[in-house]
Amino acid sequence: IQLRDKDGGLKAYLTPFVSKVTWEWNRIGGCGRCSLAINKAYRGITFDAQDDIQIRVASGSTSKLAYRGYIANIIPTLKINQDIVLDVRGYFDLLKKIVVHTSGDTRA
Repeated sequence: IQLRDKDGGLKAYLTPFVSKVTWEWNRIGGCGRCSLAINKAYRGITFDAQDDIQIRVASGSTSKLAYRGYIANIIPTLKINQDIVLDVRGYFDLLKKIVVHTSGDTRA
């Protein structure tokens, strides 16, 4: 499990800290919602806008991309043993935020 910046540069490997991961595969649109539980201090990882999460599965000597999405929400638990839950969405969800203005035959 990799944390990448908006330009695709690797920021951190999250695999050693992940205690639980679930994700959905949608018939239309592919990658759906994903949830990652990370056992690490909240200030131990820096998350920025448009950070990318990639989940890769080992396949022989290489790995295959199984999931890719953007971080939609970060939910820290601030107690003695801190942890972080990441709410990740597939990029298909960004289409819900696109506004199309129409005037006759023109769309912008």
